[in-house]
Amino acid sequence: MIFSISLFGLIIALIIRLISISNNSLESGLDKIAKSIDDASRMIGRRPSTTYFRIIIPQIKLSILAGFFLVLVDTMKELPITLLLRPFNFNTLATSLYEYSSDELFELGALHAFTIIIFLSVAIYFFDSFLEKKIVLKDKK
Repeated sequence: MIFSISLFGLIIALIIRLISISNNSLESGLDKIAKSIDDASRMIGRRPSTTYFRIIIPQIKLSILAGFFLVLVDTMKELPITLLLRPFNFNTLATSLYEYSSDELFELGALHAFTIIIFLSVAIYFFDSFLEKKIVLKDKK
């Protein structure tokens, strides 16, 4: 019972719920890498850890970043798990917005909604600008 109504329980529940999103993003990035790259690296005597850090991670960096932003967006707007498992006197932006809107205090909840929208817009802007830089660098090569 103590774990279910604590910050630790909330974090574990969010990890379990959102791990599939990040896993799908990583799998799509790893599917683009040919198995022959890994085999060729082992044939020339490289250790698996060297292959992983020098070859595989730089190729899936964009998928890792996409998975991070997808999880960030879903965490910001996650409401059901947070309502059920939050500790006492602990509110996130989504739970505060829910409480204000259920009490029909829309003007008080507007700041919370606006904060969520601005935060997610900034995150999307940075991700988009990173993608554009990546594409421009590829075109110059």
